[in-house]
Amino acid sequence: MVQSMGHANLSMPIPELSRQSLLDSLTTGVLQLDSSLTVLDFNPACQDLLAFPGQRVRGRDLADLLPRAVEWLELLQRSAADQQGYTLGSITLPLGTEGKIERQVGCTVSPEDDKLLVELIPLDRRKAIRSEDSLTAQQDARRMLMSGLAHEVKNPLGGIRGAAQLLDAELDKRELREYTSIIIAEADRLSSLADKLLGPVGALKLAPRNVHQLLDRVSKLLATEFTTAVVFQRDYDPSLPDLMLDGDQIIQVFMNILRNACQAVPVGGTIRLLTRVERQFTIRQQLHRLVARIDVIDDGPGILPTLQEMLFYPLVSGRPDGTGLGLAIAQDIVNRHGGLIKAKSKPGETIFSIYLPTSSRSDEQ
Repeated sequence: MVQSMGHANLSMPIPELSRQSLLDSLTTGVLQLDSSLTVLDFNPACQDLLAFPGQRVRGRDLADLLPRAVEWLELLQRSAADQQGYTLGSITLPLGTEGKIERQVGCTVSPEDDKLLVELIPLDRRKAIRSEDSLTAQQDARRMLMSGLAHEVKNPLGGIRGAAQLLDAELDKRELREYTSIIIAEADRLSSLADKLLGPVGALKLAPRNVHQLLDRVSKLLATEFTTAVVFQRDYDPSLPDLMLDGDQIIQVFMNILRNACQAVPVGGTIRLLTRVERQFTIRQQLHRLVARIDVIDDGPGILPTLQEMLFYPLVSGRPDGTGLGLAIAQDIVNRHGGLIKAKSKPGETIFSIYLPTSSRSDEQ
């Protein structure tokens, strides 16, 4: 027997504002239909999941919005007619009127009176979160390894450089002093490389920054360097707010990624800069209501499959003259901003997607 302990009455109705806030914060899609499958209500996650065209969806027939999802529509009609709920572990939904885009979801349908409550769980997003968790864990381990290695390398380099300077001061023959100059120069080069392996240090200097202005600044600089080789195309989301960023470091991120794209495309190749807002997005097990997505898309030959799994490893490069540090440093900077960089590539299209929260963690609570 459960006794009352003086807590609030849990059977009291939830205030409408709290109910709406709760629905809006869910990462699962919630859809309410009547018995004829007319859309009564839905939350933002459902709108994103089913690619609903704006808010002019309420009152429309679901079959008009998703005419290709025949199997799913039949199951919904059966549930409404029989007043029987069901759960599907996985079903593929062709989206839009043409069904060119498909989304794999888990689905639970609960009839209540003359209405249906439908819950949709994006299975592809769940898989992506697991992949991101694995990726970030690997990055953390690599960062610790490379930081330790860089420190271990720098310590003996200081001794080697000092000994070479002392030897240089004792040598009389110029031709012999040339060798000590080489030792000193190479020690300095390795020390600089070790500093890069350590990555940016110190606290981030955060301030509201317009991502589009930073992208334009970097692309204009690179356009003067690659005068005939690159055509930049911009597709910016004007609703994207200013982000709290360390401007200099994010410029370095954009410079590293865009420079790689410029070097990859053929003469006259195209690089698209695309920005969008993602809702209810999880980064490093932290749920954000809104996340900025910055895509750098080039039409180059693509990244070799053998390199795609190691793109963000330090000292891994697809070019003979590359140091293999640019992407590793970019990922580290974005991680420090609470974000993540992902990449996918096939011949003729390589996409680097930079995800940055639109607010701090304290704002997300």
